[in-house]
Amino acid sequence: MLTSKPESPVVVLSTKFLDELKRLPDDVLSFDAALEQSMHLKYTQLPKAGDSTLPHTIKTSLTPGLARLNPTVADEVKEALRVELPPCTDWTSVNINTKLLRIVAMASGRILIGPELCRSEEYLDAAIKYTIEVMDVRTAVDAIPPWLRPFKAPFLPELKKLNQRLKQVDAFMQPIVQARYELKDGDEKPDDMLQWMIDDENKFGGVCNTFKLARFQLGITFAAIHTTTLTTTNVFVLPLQHSYFSPQPTNSR
Repeated sequence: MLTSKPESPVVVLSTKFLDELKRLPDDVLSFDAALEQSMHLKYTQLPKAGDSTLPHTIKTSLTPGLARLNPTVADEVKEALRVELPPCTDWTSVNINTKLLRIVAMASGRILIGPELCRSEEYLDAAIKYTIEVMDVRTAVDAIPPWLRPFKAPFLPELKKLNQRLKQVDAFMQPIVQARYELKDGDEKPDDMLQWMIDDENKFGGVCNTFKLARFQLGITFAAIHTTTLTTTNVFVLPLQHSYFSPQPTNSR
């Protein structure tokens, strides 16, 4: 648990204190402050916890729509499996984690960013590498004494690389977002998170520019793709670890 004080230690508490913790005000115990401190949001540029756009969209559009969206995700998974793990006539060695990263990125991207981009190599590369690049920035900032960070952190090569990634995503999203804004009343709208955020933009202070939408999209991938892939990799790997027929279970199928 991180308090709102800078450079706080991590404290592990019993679950019996949960009710008490929930009643504490933000100036005593703050999730936003903890996220700001632990992830260095000023530099990593992840969406801030206090921004209600993503939580609202997930709560009001994504979660209630899961039953409706499941067939679409299933179709995307089938297509991703066909592309990434095609049939073979002989034993073929693959890095299953790498393949699953792409499959999960495609399947989740179908709902998060839409059909125009979810199979794009530009999007897949950004979605997969973004999490690693954010953590590289966080690690590099951590290594700088707090009082020096405002002077040294803006010039980190890791931060320069992350900023280039954000500009790249902004660039390839611009024509997609522009086309979404040009949809007329009566036109069929895509059923994905990008469109939901555009539709609800007036609830959050006006137009969501492309750069802000790009940050939101990458913020979702930060939370989703690598964790889902790790879980799925373990589903593949754990049964194989008990098999006598697979000497290299993590790299074979």
